[in-house]
Amino acid sequence: SVYFCLFKTPKAIKCYSVLILNFALSDLGACMTDLFVANRIIPTRMSMAIIPNGFCIYISSGVCFVLYALMLHFFVHSLFSLLLSFAYRYYVLCYPAPSRNTLIVIILIVYLPTFTHMVIYLFANDDPKELEDALRNQLPNYSFEDTKVIIGTVDTMKSLPTLLMTLYMVVPIIPVYAIILLVRLKVRRKLDGIADKMSHHTRRMHHTLLNVSLTILCYRKCSSP
Repeated sequence: SVYFCLFKTPKAIKCYSVLILNFALSDLGACMTDLFVANRIIPTRMSMAIIPNGFCIYISSGVCFVLYALMLHFFVHSLFSLLLSFAYRYYVLCYPAPSRNTLIVIILIVYLPTFTHMVIYLFANDDPKELEDALRNQLPNYSFEDTKVIIGTVDTMKSLPTLLMTLYMVVPIIPVYAIILLVRLKVRRKLDGIADKMSHHTRRMHHTLLNVSLTILCYRKCSSP
């Protein structure tokens, strides 16, 4: 996807390719960090433990947690990027298309809260020994003998970074998906209303981009952690 965005994008959607590239890089980042972390989550009543099984365990627990935080932030940013993509499709039907530089600035503005939450979440990683002791008390029958690295938070209710990141990941999901479906409906109605003013090629391109975006939306809903 990144290659086609950079080198094979048709001139008609050069500006839109900025949004496609943004989404592609977000998904690529999520996949790569997930590959290196390969996490298994052990939630308890008080604690949130992540047991990495990826390549990061051969470096350090700190690196594992940083990669885990990056993975979460990529997932969140890709969701907002998808919303931005649908919003752009509607905007260009009503107003002149913004420049690529304008789109880059908008992407950075949308990305800033996600980056800020990720940086704050980096302070949520507690001492591995304390976390393991807490898990042994809460899960006495669970074996940690083969566990090389444990990362996470001892008490999630007392950890502001963990609470903020959890809320930031969970709360926007339903509103964002609802807005995306609403915008998609408005785009289709707008296309039907101005169909006689558009060439067949342009109209087909808009519908194709909408269908592709909807496919990505369904995929994200099924594959998100």
